[in-house]
Amino acid sequence: MKISSGKALLLSLSVFGLTACGGGSSDSDASSPSTSPTSSQQPTPAGSLKVVNPIPDLTAKVGVDFNFEIPTNTCESTSGQAVSYGITRLTNASGLTLVNFEALVGKPTKPNTVLVTVTCRTASSSVKDEFKIVITEDNVAPTVDAGSDQSVKAGEKITLSALAADINTQDEVVSYEWVQVGENMDAIDIIDGNSSSASFIAPDVEIEETFTFSVTVKDKSGAEATDTVDVKVVSRFVPDVNVHFPLQSSYTNADKLDVFGAVDVKNGASLSKVVLDANGTVFEATVDAANGTWRATDVDTLNVDTMTVKATDSKGLSSSVELTLSSDQDAVTVIPNDIVDIGLDSKNDTLYVQTTGLLVRDNQTHALDLQKGTASVLNIQPAGSDFDTSKVYSFTFDENSNQMLLGFSNGTGGALMSVEPSNLQLKLITSSDVGHPVDIVVGNNGTVYLVDNNNESVSSVDLNTGNRTLVAGPDSTPLAVDAPIAAAFNPNDNSIILAANSAIDYPFLRVDTGSVNSVSIVNGASNISISDLEVNEKTNTLYYINADSSLVAFDLTTEKESVLIENLINSNDFFSPSTGAGLAMDTDTGLLFVVGKSRTTFNNIVVVVDTVSGDYIQL
Repeated sequence: MKISSGKALLLSLSVFGLTACGGGSSDSDASSPSTSPTSSQQPTPAGSLKVVNPIPDLTAKVGVDFNFEIPTNTCESTSGQAVSYGITRLTNASGLTLVNFEALVGKPTKPNTVLVTVTCRTASSSVKDEFKIVITEDNVAPTVDAGSDQSVKAGEKITLSALAADINTQDEVVSYEWVQVGENMDAIDIIDGNSSSASFIAPDVEIEETFTFSVTVKDKSGAEATDTVDVKVVSRFVPDVNVHFPLQSSYTNADKLDVFGAVDVKNGASLSKVVLDANGTVFEATVDAANGTWRATDVDTLNVDTMTVKATDSKGLSSSVELTLSSDQDAVTVIPNDIVDIGLDSKNDTLYVQTTGLLVRDNQTHALDLQKGTASVLNIQPAGSDFDTSKVYSFTFDENSNQMLLGFSNGTGGALMSVEPSNLQLKLITSSDVGHPVDIVVGNNGTVYLVDNNNESVSSVDLNTGNRTLVAGPDSTPLAVDAPIAAAFNPNDNSIILAANSAIDYPFLRVDTGSVNSVSIVNGASNISISDLEVNEKTNTLYYINADSSLVAFDLTTEKESVLIENLINSNDFFSPSTGAGLAMDTDTGLLFVVGKSRTTFNNIVVVVDTVSGDYIQL
């Protein structure tokens, strides 16, 4: 008897009140059914139709292809009538599939005993033959993975995790055992050593040592498997290496960059040496042991995607970090809408970017993770005030109070609000109109100053009460505050540097915060509608984007101006007192963050500038 491969009829075993799954299989891969030496069937008594060759009991293996077709000599008609065959009952199919009622095919899914009834028919009578298919399973040992090798510091808690599996359908992993093995057998107390996840406290080591651990798993049948993992433990006194520039995963198309950072040395050691490996090319950095800082100049970055920085202290302990660079400009962070300003939370390595636009929904606060290079839009909740649907005109992050400060204006009045990163809830600070708040700066001791374009004034603000105190206004001497658009606080003399919203050259103003209405000219500097200002207190330098789209450094001590980077940010939008570019200074690292429109793509980009070398990257 042959089964048509082109028109095979696959029937669900639910026809027989049973369930089965699976399908056909190739003859080349199928295993021939094994036969039992005995059968429960006996030939039927003499008659016109009888079973002459009872089908013996068969055996099958879980997961192995099985094929069975009804033998055509199972029954015989003494009257010479044609005999047809069909499987009319199937119990405990276990993954076998009935094909055209004449065959069973498939891979058994579990150990079981399948009961099969075959019916022989002629035109006038029928007889049945019954047999069994005994499905067995060879026990396969479980598998286990002890995880990747680890490297930790002495004193840290280490977790060992095992991933085990058992493919046997009637078996499972029932036990785990973690033990210390290998040459280094310094006693380590393993916690929860009979579970899939064990742990231990890394012991003290002089420099570094490697410890090996094995995990053995067993199943119910007693089969077992073992795997090992190495844990390298380094001294708790190894130096901590920090790379300040360039930032992790940043983009650059420069052939060379200065790379610099700091090293935290311990246990009375001093920084001895820092070496960089840029795709196989080694650069030795200049080390300032007294301050624990280092800088490598003109490091090749062309076609370099990873860089390793290794620091060694005076006691011979060393550690390293890996820095990733990107050459894919399409991967840089793009900020939509118009830039209001930016704020830096250096403690949590977060840069906040505030945007605005024609619609209320364009008021967005973006948070950039400077360690991971990721960006997200914060879901800030409204304060329930009249200014919730107003436009944002100013923004900063106050690291003293750990909150964002935003200046709103609805055209007739303005307000100062705050947002804490922990709850993202807007909170109204000022209870009376503040005019048109174009900038917010934070001074010494956390004093917050609000710059009002409408009232041409600078006021200090009590963040607890919302009360404002005038610092300088239109009646100031020897100069009046005139159309301010941007400001920066200079801690070196407790002054506020002001830029005016002007279409012609107009001098910067210096507001003395120690007295009232004391305003003077900053000699040697003038501007045309500068969008934002920032001061590096360590170098007493003022930074801004000028009308030529260049980043300018103005030395407040020598009163000399120099262009640090030409054509950095498009300055065409700077005549509006609400949009343009935002600047934020990290005084500790000397990095200047700049956000504004690119001169080439005209998208808002995030640029990080090394103010020493003038090198810059994009996030």
